[in-house]
Amino acid sequence: MISLAASAAIISPMDAKRAWVFKTPQNDNLMADAIASYMEAHGVKTVGYIGFADAYGDGWYSVFTAAAAAHHLKVVTNERYSRTDSSVTGQVLKTMAANPDAVLIAGAGTPSALPARTLKERKYTGKIYQTHGVANNDFLRVCGKDCEGELLPAGPILVADQLPD
Repeated sequence: MISLAASAAIISPMDAKRAWVFKTPQNDNLMADAIASYMEAHGVKTVGYIGFADAYGDGWYSVFTAAAAAHHLKVVTNERYSRTDSSVTGQVLKTMAANPDAVLIAGAGTPSALPARTLKERKYTGKIYQTHGVANNDFLRVCGKDCEGELLPAGPILVADQLPD
């Protein structure tokens, strides 16, 4: 089986059940560490977390809080939303009330545009980070200008044609 999901739990611990399972994206913990390292290097001290209310959000919260601790960041909120929600105003207002330097939106695909848009509508002025789960054209099409300036980790395969030989 070839998986397009990023959780390390898909392939580890290696056992008979996972012997023929392969995954293409980088592990979440690798990307969480990249985000936390970048945040620390750019003066972020506190982070609000808004993630999916499912295993994806749980996994990212787990790996990001570990990475945040290793990079001297304090996670000040843990807000969740469903992929099919039409509003995240409550989650955004709770996150903004904690006054974080940055917000990590831990979602994948186009549903990650909703918190980004809502943060912009509510005039959030801190940095917004996304996971590598949004590194696709559909997300950019849906989020448009509302996601300009957001930061996310991505593997080199996404920009391979732009890299030197």
